[in-house]
Amino acid sequence: MSKQGSPVSVFERAERYVSKMDAAISGSRGHDVTFSVASVLVNGFSLGSDDALAILRDYNSRCQPPWSEAELAHKLRSAECFPSALGTGYLLNGEAPQSAPLRVSSAQRVEALVYEEEKLKSFAGALSAEVDAVWLANRSVVDPSMCAAADFLQALYRQDKGEKVLVFTNEFSQGDVLWPDEAEKLPDGGRYGVWFLTQPVSGEWLPNPRSTPPGKKSRRIAECVMDWRYLLLESDNAPARLWLGAVVQLPLRIAAIYTSGSRSVHVLVRVDCATKEAWDKEKAELLQGVVALGADRGALSGVRLSRLPSCWRRGKEVAGEYQLYSPAVFQKLLYLCPDPQPLPIVDMPVRRDVIGEIETSIKRELAFSLDGMTLSELSALQIKFTHFSRQSEKCRKAATCLESVIADRQEGRVS
Repeated sequence: MSKQGSPVSVFERAERYVSKMDAAISGSRGHDVTFSVASVLVNGFSLGSDDALAILRDYNSRCQPPWSEAELAHKLRSAECFPSALGTGYLLNGEAPQSAPLRVSSAQRVEALVYEEEKLKSFAGALSAEVDAVWLANRSVVDPSMCAAADFLQALYRQDKGEKVLVFTNEFSQGDVLWPDEAEKLPDGGRYGVWFLTQPVSGEWLPNPRSTPPGKKSRRIAECVMDWRYLLLESDNAPARLWLGAVVQLPLRIAAIYTSGSRSVHVLVRVDCATKEAWDKEKAELLQGVVALGADRGALSGVRLSRLPSCWRRGKEVAGEYQLYSPAVFQKLLYLCPDPQPLPIVDMPVRRDVIGEIETSIKRELAFSLDGMTLSELSALQIKFTHFSRQSEKCRKAATCLESVIADRQEGRVS
C-alpha cells in the first residue's frame, strides 16, 4: 500500500524493483546487466514501451558510463524479442515465483521451442521484401564483393594472438588447411564446397576424452578452442528472404552473414564467452528468441563447421550419387562487420551504393587489356561482378564475359 492507503501501481513496483538491481559498469558485462533490467520491465512487469523507458532512464543515471537514449530503446526492443523463460508478467503477482527456478535448464527451454512460419512472417514484416544482397552490402562495414576468403578470415581472427582456423574440403576430416600457417593452400572451392571451424583453435593435436577409444588425438575438439567467440545461426526451414528480414531486426552482435551455396543462410554472431559453460548459457538464452523464427537448433553447437564465404561449391550428393553443379555455386558473403555492436542491422547506416559503384567500375575495369591480367586477377574480377549479377544486368553481362575469358585462358586458347 502507498502512504494514502491506495494500492501500489505496477509502475511504482517496477521502479522499486529496478532500484535494487545492480548498475551497469563498462568492462563488467554491462550489456548483459542492462538487458536484465530491460527484461524485468518488459517481461516481468509487462510494461509498455513508454513506462519501461521512463524507468530505464532513471536506472541509466547509475550506469558507468550512461547509455545513450538510442541504446536504451534498443535494450527494450531486445527484451521484447527474447521473452523470459518464466513467461510474460511473472512479477505482476509479487516476486518471481518460488515454485519454479529462476534459471530453467537449456534442455527444458529447447523442448518447447518449434519453428512457426506465421510468427516469422509477422516478425520479418515488410523487410522480407527489401533485404537482399544489395541491401546488406550497402550496410556492411566491408564491401562483401571485394572480400576474398583469406580477407574474411583475417577480419575475424587474431593472428597476433596465435589464433588459427581449420578449413575443410572434407567436413569429416581433421581439416585440410590450418590458416594462416598454410595460407598458400587455402582452397577457392571444393567438390562439396568449403567449410571452416567457427571458433579459433590452437592447431595442436590433443587427446579427445570423448573418442572411442578415449584419447584419440584431434585438432577440432573443444580442448583445442582458444576463444568461445562465435555462435552460428542457420535455417534450413525458413525461406531465405523471410529469415533475412527477421535477422536484420535482431539486436545481436552479427559479425557476418553468408550463403551456404544452397538454400540456407548462415549468421555468425559474436558472443565472446570465456568458457564453454558461459557459451552454453548464451546459447540457451538466444534459443528462446530465434528457434520460432526458423533457427536450426542442431546448428547451435560450440565446435561447429560453417561454410567459408567467397568459395565455390561444385556439387552435392543426391541419393548416394554425386551431382555436379553446372555452373558451380558461390558461397556468397552478404555482410561483414569485424567488430559488431548489439544493434539491429536495420538501424545501421547506409555506407555505400554498391550497385551504382560497381556498375560505374565495369567500364573502367574492362577498359584495361584483360590479356595483361593473371588468372587469379580475372577470377577476382569475375567474382566481384557475379556477386550482384541477379540484381544488375550490367554485372551479369560483365561476369559472363569474364567467365568466357577465363575458360579460354584455362584451355590455352589465349596465350
